[in-house]
Amino acid sequence: REFSAAYALCTQAIHLNPTSPTLYSNRSAALLSMNKLPLALNDADQAIKLDPTWPKAYRRKASVLEA
Repeated sequence: REFSAAYALCTQAIHLNPTSPTLYSNRSAALLSMNKLPLALNDADQAIKLDPTWPKAYRRKASVLEA
């Protein structure tokens, strides 16, 4: 699949909207799929920082930690 393309597109979108937890969560998923766990964890943490009330960010972090 095109996880590297998804990563690149999410990165471009983050440059345009750096306060979107959804973009960080999506990029974390792409990184997780590419087995880049430290980077995936950083993005999951950033999503949590941007919206600590959003459950999906915590689920994303859990997925990374379980990998």
